[in-house]
Amino acid sequence: MVNLFGILLPPFIDLINRKVKDSDARFWVSVGVCILIGAVVNYFANGYHFNWATIEGNIIAVFGWAQLAYKGIYEDSRLQEVIRG
Repeated sequence: MVNLFGILLPPFIDLINRKVKDSDARFWVSVGVCILIGAVVNYFANGYHFNWATIEGNIIAVFGWAQLAYKGIYEDSRLQEVIRG
């Protein structure tokens, strides 16, 4: 499930970042979204409670998949052009 969210995140993050001009701020927004999604996945995957031993791994996995999807599929794609205007 982590990889699915990671693959879908680049367009979602781009929608959020459309109005953010600073590239450092855009990066931290993407990290924050990945932390939030990783924590939510961890919560549901562990029976509606946080498993503090695995939460970091879920966050890292979401961020990694999002970066792979961005660089491998989304970057310079038609969808990216449409979202960014």
